[in-house]
Amino acid sequence: MRIVLKTSKLASWSRRLGSIAFPVLAFSVFMHRSGSIDSETFHLIVFLGLATAFLAIIFALISFIILWFSGDKGWGRGVTGLILGGLCVAPLLFALVQFQKYPIARDVSTNPETQIELLSPLSSITNVEQANQQELTSAFPNMVVRYYPLSAEISYDLVKRQITQNGWEIIGERPIIGNDTGQINAIIMTLFGWRDEIAVQIEENAQGTTIKMRSASLIADSDLGSNGKRIERFLLGMDNAITKYARDNLMLEQPPVPHERTSQ
Repeated sequence: MRIVLKTSKLASWSRRLGSIAFPVLAFSVFMHRSGSIDSETFHLIVFLGLATAFLAIIFALISFIILWFSGDKGWGRGVTGLILGGLCVAPLLFALVQFQKYPIARDVSTNPETQIELLSPLSSITNVEQANQQELTSAFPNMVVRYYPLSAEISYDLVKRQITQNGWEIIGERPIIGNDTGQINAIIMTLFGWRDEIAVQIEENAQGTTIKMRSASLIADSDLGSNGKRIERFLLGMDNAITKYARDNLMLEQPPVPHERTSQ
């Protein structure tokens, strides 16, 4: 008697759904980053793509149970659907971890009492309670105003250089003229195409320069910690840049060591 092995329909559907969800989500990210679709359309496509990916994962898991007992074919198709669905869902799981790890905020600053001006409008916030400054300071201990023993003009140039090296798009500059406060605003595109704005203020003081910074998500109600981490990384980068500049120029300003004369 010949036993005919069937191919699991659930496994086949899992592969089909995963093969739909993955390219749809990947292409939507590309279109969002390029500006071909707005954020609302992107959110809708992401929701539909994730729903499809979850179905692919569920179908794959159910098919594995059935195949284990029936001995039919379809393991490969189920595994393919599970992998494709998992790749689609992975960013969502990462976002949930970040949501639990960091306080809810979308606009953070080193000095919230005197906010630096942004050039882009912030979207209206839903009824999401934002974290207070104490919670933000606890989560991002390096997000503090910096004081450097260099002139404001030099610090301004170093700030602009680091913004450029980060690949951020400068949308506004107020150079330092006399005793005026300098400021640079730039737009950051996130991995999935959302736009954030940063503003860095450079002000001369009696000992050198004061640098303040603000970073805000223009769309999201919660930044998943990205703005606080961005300010910390930028200011730590400025610490290194200022230290390197001071070290290199101090070495250049040192007089050469005279050579000892040798008796003839």
